[in-house]
Amino acid sequence: MPKKPKPNKLRCFVGLKYSLLEQLQPLIDDLKACANDENNKLRITPPQNLHITLKFLGSANEDQLPSIKLLLGELASKYHSFELQCRGIGIFKNSIWVGIEPEDYLTSIASELNDSFASLGFNAEQKPYIPHVTLARFGQQAKIGLSAMQEKYVGKQWGNIKVEKFYLYKSDTIPEGARYTILKGFKFDSGAIASKPETP
Repeated sequence: MPKKPKPNKLRCFVGLKYSLLEQLQPLIDDLKACANDENNKLRITPPQNLHITLKFLGSANEDQLPSIKLLLGELASKYHSFELQCRGIGIFKNSIWVGIEPEDYLTSIASELNDSFASLGFNAEQKPYIPHVTLARFGQQAKIGLSAMQEKYVGKQWGNIKVEKFYLYKSDTIPEGARYTILKGFKFDSGAIASKPETP
């Protein structure tokens, strides 16, 4: 009996588009100047890749996509559009990012995505959800220059983003880094009742 072919696997995540490209240009220009020194090993995220991750799924079988899309459609119908405030920058171990002001409504969406995908067999994230937009990745030597850049932009108000839908992305590794492709967008229900946690 011939072996059953292995299902195609996709690397996927759920995220929001980041649209404040013009506002980020001064910071991007500073990052480009830093990238001119090859020793910094700094790679700037292409504009089309900028996003806010809501839920990283990791490896998914292609035949799981219908279930994933169905789940995302059901979740999107429970939420309404909202705005996010973007401010400052920060540094992880090897990446620099733009900050997103804490927002209970966004956190509740990310939490429900995390719990719902756990029920489909995906790993549940245990760490607190911290929304951000990765702008660049870098080598160890770049940290000194980037620290000065962080001080320059730490309190910078980048603006607000109107969030009306989330997206299922596919991630492919290519020589230049990563390529993100939107598989489908899921629009929030304009008539949905807010489920934002009440302030005591």
